[in-house]
Amino acid sequence: MNKIVVKKIKAATIQVVGNKTKEEGISFATELTDLSSSEEFIKNLIEDSFKTIDHKRFTYVDSLDLNPVYNFISKIFNNSQSFVKQSVNLATYLYGQSLHPNIKSGEFYVILVDCQVENEMVEALIMLKSEHKDAFLTTDNDGKVISVRTVYGTRLKNIDKGCLVLNQKREDGYIVLTIDHTNSGNDARY
Repeated sequence: MNKIVVKKIKAATIQVVGNKTKEEGISFATELTDLSSSEEFIKNLIEDSFKTIDHKRFTYVDSLDLNPVYNFISKIFNNSQSFVKQSVNLATYLYGQSLHPNIKSGEFYVILVDCQVENEMVEALIMLKSEHKDAFLTTDNDGKVISVRTVYGTRLKNIDKGCLVLNQKREDGYIVLTIDHTNSGNDARY
């Protein structure tokens, strides 16, 4: 697969998903998140992160229709008006699976995009989890004094965990690309 080029961000939500065994809870999105001020950064982050040719797909023992994540994503692809509701369902399911002690609380981004893959326009759903915060120094200048303060945020150079689902080959479980920069083994894989 060639490089994925994000053409348009259509919808997004950001939620906080904790570790269920630590009772960290969830902060749900109630409306769409406006990413317009960060759109170019988000596009670059997605394009730089998903370069793998290792394709996966959703499966389930008896029937693909019994896979909850597959169903939530299918509902988004069928009706983008259900985006917020289905992203809440995705966050709830993710929280239910967050049982390993190595899984950390973090922001859970669900982003619906139009992208170009091998000269074809394809709708895709991106799910990202950012578990680590970096410290950044920022300055403010009021014309008299330059002050320095520390802010904490997500580095735009990498994603902790992510999944990109292309709206292709639905009957086979879609084309799914994944990344996980926080676990070298399968301890906290979900």
